[in-house]
Amino acid sequence: MDDTLEPDRAPGCRHPRETYRLSGHEKAEQEILTALQSGRMHHAWLISGPRGVGKATLAYRFARRVLGGAPDNSYGVLGVSPDDPVSHRIEAQSHSGLLPLRRPLDSSGKKAKTVITVEEARRAPRFFSQSSGEGGWRVVIVDSADELQNPAASNALLKTLEEPPNRGLLLLVSHAPGRLLPTIRSRCRRLELRALPDDGAIEAARGQVDIPDKDADLIARMAAGAPGRAVSLAAMDATRLHAQLSDIFAGLPRLDAQKAHALSDTLAAKSKEEQLKLFHRLTRSFAEERARAASGVSGEILFESASAAGQTAGWLNAWEKLAKQRREQESLYLDPKQSVMNALYTLRDAAAA
Repeated sequence: MDDTLEPDRAPGCRHPRETYRLSGHEKAEQEILTALQSGRMHHAWLISGPRGVGKATLAYRFARRVLGGAPDNSYGVLGVSPDDPVSHRIEAQSHSGLLPLRRPLDSSGKKAKTVITVEEARRAPRFFSQSSGEGGWRVVIVDSADELQNPAASNALLKTLEEPPNRGLLLLVSHAPGRLLPTIRSRCRRLELRALPDDGAIEAARGQVDIPDKDADLIARMAAGAPGRAVSLAAMDATRLHAQLSDIFAGLPRLDAQKAHALSDTLAAKSKEEQLKLFHRLTRSFAEERARAASGVSGEILFESASAAGQTAGWLNAWEKLAKQRREQESLYLDPKQSVMNALYTLRDAAAA
């Protein structure tokens, strides 16, 4: 499958099925290993934590071992060599004992849907109801469970949770477990992965992408301890966008129309979808930082040179408005160029209040 059509692959990152190292989560891996060795494996695990912290990578490491991959400690606590036959088959998506559930492609076959549909979710109980063709374990990885379409999609998994199949393992990846049905959460064993220290996140990210020393501090702060996010940020040249925004923000409440329109033209290109998402995230971060600065509250900042003009209430309102604008842009497919300009106008108005 084309890399760009894999909704469970973070931009710029290797797919978790192709990733063989995981840093900073040895305690969680040891908990899994202990369960494996005990012979009393829980049938469902909920792996939660921030985006890009390594949840799906851990799920695939778990799956390799359950499906018979030979332990290789040189790749960590749950390590299996990339040369292992199980690794080869999982990478080729040809292992009959593994079923990944993710957002399917739309009718055009060119873009992933925004949710894991009911039809997709129903593949799990059908998969578990069949006899294992290899006489071993069967594993379903749901990445991410937050994207289940509605209660009906979630209920399709509940049957498996309520009636655990023999030698069946369900691994749910979740960025926001509080949004899942309580009946799902209560039937899963929980593993929570925490953000890494900034230097640990950068070190892990450098295993996949080159991050110049001059950019490392900024990318670390933007990534907030998530190596996968750091890889994506470096791959999309996030520091360049940050510099453009810093230049624009420094002039507020005056908005340089030429720079604003030039930026909106750039981000409107179809190839810039990830940069557009980052733009909206950074504008919300800026509004949040200005609200803290206006009220005298310190905290992590991404825009050191930005003006502290404006009032706390105005910046908080701007943050809420920006979040609403972004939701509408995504759900209603609004003009991306106009969404950029609307966000900049919102910040301009907050700075002028």
